[in-house]
Amino acid sequence: MRQKWLSTLIHRRILVFLLLVVQFFVIIYLVFNGSKKSIFISWGLKAISLFVTLYIINKKEKGAYKLTWVFLILISPTFSGLFYLLFNFQSSIKHTSTTLERIENESKPLFTMPVNIFKYACNEALEYIPQIQYLQNFAGFPIYNHTRTEYLSS
Repeated sequence: MRQKWLSTLIHRRILVFLLLVVQFFVIIYLVFNGSKKSIFISWGLKAISLFVTLYIINKKEKGAYKLTWVFLILISPTFSGLFYLLFNFQSSIKHTSTTLERIENESKPLFTMPVNIFKYACNEALEYIPQIQYLQNFAGFPIYNHTRTEYLSS
């Protein structure tokens, strides 16, 4: 276990070092070759941002998460697409999200609402049916009967 952690750490540091070297040479290249070729690089980065934006919009995620990334990319289309790719495709984030998704799928059957409570809630509170369905289907929070809530003011 310790050796795997150390190996991962070394590989990441090597990758970061190589990316810094590539970045250094790209900056040197842009400085010495003028703005003619930098226009192509700028258009390439904007194309990457466009494809990343389309990818984000088509993902099945929460709207606020998608809106935040799309807004950030629209503000700065040159580098935001690369920033999203760097932020989103890290192995630790993937591992964490797959673990959370697995746990959520395993525990989802435990949070299903009994059919009779759903019918009772729909009959008693017709105006709250969209919220009940949202809480059950998307957020994963079913409703229960025989509960109470007490508001505690500050």
